[in-house]
Amino acid sequence: MGAHRSRLTITSEGFSAILRNLHDRFGTDFQNAWDAYRKLRLHLPGIGGHYRSETTKIDKKSFVRKLQQALAAARKTIISLREFSGGIGHWENPPLLTQPLSYGEIFIEAVPQSDQFGQDLQMHDVEAELQATIDQLELISEYFEAVLIGFEHIPAKRGQRGLRWYDHFVESVIEVAGVLGVSVSTDARGLAQEVTVFTAFVFALETLLPTSARSPSAAACAKRIERSLLSLRRSGHVLPNSVA
Repeated sequence: MGAHRSRLTITSEGFSAILRNLHDRFGTDFQNAWDAYRKLRLHLPGIGGHYRSETTKIDKKSFVRKLQQALAAARKTIISLREFSGGIGHWENPPLLTQPLSYGEIFIEAVPQSDQFGQDLQMHDVEAELQATIDQLELISEYFEAVLIGFEHIPAKRGQRGLRWYDHFVESVIEVAGVLGVSVSTDARGLAQEVTVFTAFVFALETLLPTSARSPSAAACAKRIERSLLSLRRSGHVLPNSVA
């Protein structure tokens, strides 16, 4: 149940517009804007995935039912295929034939020959493919069983507004800010502006997120950033020296 990818993205024009607004507001010049844009675009799908993974409601009952159905289908298919494994399975009353044929023989006659094996398909080729299919289905069944066991510990529903995803967001923006040459600080004391360039940058990027994920104000955004910075430090993330 790891983080999923999303289609969250930003255009180069949108990114340039954010930088222009910050330049007009703070008089800041930015470095390596194109590299920063590419790095941001690389991070955004994962950020959106973390947000969706934490906040999407889960219908545990339906998920478990569908997983059980898939597991039962895989097991049933394994049993059916094993009847024809090892050359022991036969068609008792093959149409237009005078004697029973094994599964392999029926398969070889029914399937058009190709160059896949470099020669005419042989019985041992059919048996190898059949056994490989059974092995794969058995592996899939094991995964299904493991997921069912693990899913028992997940609440039936969730949808609360988690904030762990915001740590990933802040960590990514820190990387982008480093490329731009922006100091990572939320302390606006002594500045003519109420917020720092970094806070304003993060607040502007929040407009890419779903409405429910955005901070209500730049001041609230600064507090969220500070909480995430503290959380990242506690979890052992190494932050750049420019982080204040």
